[in-house]
Amino acid sequence: MIGVISLLLVMYMLLFFTRIATIILVYTGISEDVARFQSRSAVTGCGFTTGESEQITSHIVRRRVIGNLMLIGNVGIIASISSLLLSMVTVSRDTYGLDLLLRFGILGAGLLLLWYVSKRLWFERAVIRIFEFFTGSTMKLAAFRQNTLCHLPDSYRISELYVTADSPLAGKRYEDALPLLGKVKLLGIRRSVTDYAGEPQAADVIGAGNSLILYGSQPEINDLIQRGEVSLRRSE
Repeated sequence: MIGVISLLLVMYMLLFFTRIATIILVYTGISEDVARFQSRSAVTGCGFTTGESEQITSHIVRRRVIGNLMLIGNVGIIASISSLLLSMVTVSRDTYGLDLLLRFGILGAGLLLLWYVSKRLWFERAVIRIFEFFTGSTMKLAAFRQNTLCHLPDSYRISELYVTADSPLAGKRYEDALPLLGKVKLLGIRRSVTDYAGEPQAADVIGAGNSLILYGSQPEINDLIQRGEVSLRRSE
């Protein structure tokens, strides 16, 4: 059982570090899909010479994050294999089937709990707060989803962000959502690939999972994200 627990702890650490690295990379201006792929690539030691990789090497913070993740990944994979072998060797022959089922059940339940926690928005906010505490600086988004972002003078931006299930905007009509958005302008509501409200009307409803096309200053959009009204990623 000690082997299973140690394996679970190692996998917890690997997945948590990967998730933390993804969040930090997103806050440096990389889209979530690219950040997640590069983090997993680094922790598993698989390198891909793509244009996305150049985005990592050209930024000092990203290089440090990925470099540390490579070291953690190498140590973690070795420790995982050792723990897994240890957990299998110590299984009693008399109760082999039951012990094996129990250990894999505990391992699966633990990983499921980890996955659930790492997907919560409060976890993302906690990671950013901890990072800010240890670095002594405030993390601000350098860019939002570069494929949909346009830089404008005086720090004004057009950005596509998402409405999660626990967002105050979820379920509200356009006219009721305006006070929550403040000075940020809502230009459009994307409900699906084919359903896009380019000129939102007063009765249009903002649903969980919708993406919003927003226009405003970077600090004001940052405030919306920090308050949980919009998110950098879709709700699960």
